[in-house]
Amino acid sequence: MLMNMIENNLRAMIAQYLRDNPQESNKTIAIKKGVRPETVSRHSHDKIDMSMQDIKDYAEILGCTTFDIIFKSQPMPIVGIASAETNDGWIKYTHALTPETAECLYLHGTHDVNLSACKFEFADDYQGPYKMLDGAFEVWDANPALEHRVSKDALMNLCLIRTVDEEMHRGILYPQPGSNKYSLVKNHSAEPDVMKDLELEWAAPILKYIMRPDLEGASIVKSSTNPYALERTTLMYEYMNERRKRKGLPLL
Repeated sequence: MLMNMIENNLRAMIAQYLRDNPQESNKTIAIKKGVRPETVSRHSHDKIDMSMQDIKDYAEILGCTTFDIIFKSQPMPIVGIASAETNDGWIKYTHALTPETAECLYLHGTHDVNLSACKFEFADDYQGPYKMLDGAFEVWDANPALEHRVSKDALMNLCLIRTVDEEMHRGILYPQPGSNKYSLVKNHSAEPDVMKDLELEWAAPILKYIMRPDLEGASIVKSSTNPYALERTTLMYEYMNERRKRKGLPLL
């Protein structure tokens, strides 16, 4: 069994299908699936597990994807790859969001629609303090990025920032008195390590880390294969290029 009693999105997809197809009913869905209506009800209310074949059957009947049934929440665009060049260096981010490579992260649960993720990838010889994050996902609130602002929830907390020089960094953010500049403190360092006089495009709070995506039922999907994922990554991609065009920078 695939679902292992994790809450699924089948009920919502059935409701959407019935709205769009008023001639259909739970009974006709059950007939097409080859089961009793009670079984469809139990599947959609998480009373019994679904196999992968069950999910594929429902997706074909309802005209949606298997991801639409498995996951309740919208996908999160994976907008950056996080890494470090040296064992004692800062985390650096590179763009992961292009039309050719765009991917999204699906997680079980209910999440705000405007979340984004970055994936940690380190070289095999990296042995620094962030080693435990190798393969993990960093989930953050994308609203401040979309709205070009420094979130108050990012101040004096672990956050992601983008500077006016188009650099992304991660750390604990402090406003500098008497200016519109900020300082960022590395949160893993034997000695204090601070970036000062930063001018920011935005700052967004980091909400959580998915340390073992394989154990949390997380899935990565190419945006080109899923309309919801394509919508999310297209939004972030257009936002990034609008910002870069405004600054006279090469487009991604």
